[in-house]
This record gives sequence, structure tokens and C-alpha cells, in this order.
Amino acid sequence: MITLIAFDLDSILVESKEAIKSDIAEALSELLAVAYQLVYAELFSDQERLNIIKAFELSLSATGFTPEQTWGQRIEDRGSQITFSALGQQAPVREKEHWDPDLAKRKVIQADLRTRLPGLSINMGGTTSIDITREGVDKGYGLKNLRDTSGIPLEQMMVIGDAIFSGGNDYPAKEIGLDTVRVKNPDGTLAAIAAIVACLK
Repeated sequence: MITLIAFDLDSILVESKEAIKSDIAEALSELLAVAYQLVYAELFSDQERLNIIKAFELSLSATGFTPEQTWGQRIEDRGSQITFSALGQQAPVREKEHWDPDLAKRKVIQADLRTRLPGLSINMGGTTSIDITREGVDKGYGLKNLRDTSGIPLEQMMVIGDAIFSGGNDYPAKEIGLDTVRVKNPDGTLAAIAAIVACLK
């Protein structure tokens, strides 16, 4: 029996960088009780942050994928993860969906970044993002820590995400053997939540 469900955020619970919609919030309130406790943090040093940001700039220049227009900051420092959003944090969803629909641009950037940042984990997420963490510090790592902290075995966990493919930031959950459900957008998430709620009633 599944006793823990993890969700990706962008394009799964919310449209890219948008506020959560009431129907998703209501569906989650039926499914989840939320508690927060910091258990671990694999933070980058100041020098590591600078190296990663410089590598992004060099990679865009080298690959020729510098966008003509951006909306807001392109680098988001999440402490233990630095996320590059090609078109910027506030780019309209329709622009993001059209920039790299087949992942081809990000695969080239990802390959280039892997040569510039050896020893780091570099994965695609959302519609225009590339996430960088310490090597091995990915969703699989986080879910194993969650298992150890909560006592819930991996066999009782499920991950709902959009990037459940090789090189995607949700794929490590599949690699460690979790049940996964790949959805494209919040509507798909609503359908998945409804199915789970129906099965658990």
C-alpha cells in the first residue's frame, strides 16, 4: 500500500512559476497533511555557486542557445540546488512551452554543462529548466532520506512528476524503484489525485 506520495512542483501542481490554483489546493488538502521539519541540507559554497553560474553563461554562449528575450531572473539559487530557467523566472507559460518542446536544446546545454561541471548532477526539469545539485543529491537521494526519517519504505511511496525520463529531474525516483506517474500539467495531476483518492476511499 502507498503511504507517501511526492509531487514535482512546476507543471505538475502549478503552471511554471505560477501560483497554485484553488482546485489543486483543494485536491491536495483532501490528500495531504502538511508538516515541515528540516532534516538535511546539501548546500553549495559561495565559490561553487559562482562556478555554476559562470558555467551556465559559458554554456549558453558556446551552444548558441542564448534566448532573444527573457523575463526576470534566469538563475534561482535554492541553496542545495541551482536552477537555470532559460527564458527567466517570469516567462509566460506559452513562451516556455514553445522554447524547447522536444528537449533538444536542453540536452545540448546539459551535455555541455556536464563537461564544465564534473562531479555535479545536472538534470532537466519543467519546460525550460536545468537543475544542478551535488552529484547524487537528487530526488532519489531526497526520497531515501525521507524513507530513513519517516520509516516509510520506498515500496509505499509514489512520485508524480513530468520529467520521468533519462536526464529528467524526476527520473531518479524511478531509478530507485518507486512507483511513478508521469503527467504533463496540473490537469493531469488533478486526474491522478482523483484516481488515488478514489482508490484510497
